[in-house]
Amino acid sequence: MTNTNLLPDLELLVRNYLAASAPIIALVGVDANAETQVYTRHPSPPPAGAYVRLVRLLSPPLRRSPLWLDAGAVQLDCYGGSQRTANRLAETVRQQLDALPAATLAEGVIAGVDHGAFGYLPDPDQLTARGNARERYIVGATIYAHPSR
Repeated sequence: MTNTNLLPDLELLVRNYLAASAPIIALVGVDANAETQVYTRHPSPPPAGAYVRLVRLLSPPLRRSPLWLDAGAVQLDCYGGSQRTANRLAETVRQQLDALPAATLAEGVIAGVDHGAFGYLPDPDQLTARGNARERYIVGATIYAHPSR
């Protein structure tokens, strides 16, 4: 039996949207495989330049039944060679998330976006050549989505 009303994969949906966004592409570029540097897991090795890592956090659906509208909490780690680059990337990600509900997406329908936490938090798991934590801003959001009709 095929279920045609599965909730959309929020990580894939948001990743594909950001990866196709001209302002994001202008900041992060593309990798050796001609893919925009927006990832759902840390690339190994991490890019030397700017990139975005997106992860969905634990979050319950809005209703238990029927599973139609999802409220997915996401965290976007925005890395840059400098604090300024990381900040500009994070602010651009926030602006693109604002436009997400108006986008037409094959993977599902975005019903809304609520911005969450935002802040500067260098990543001690990624060290620069000087031994400093890598520059990173974190963008939090809740994405409301449901299946395409």
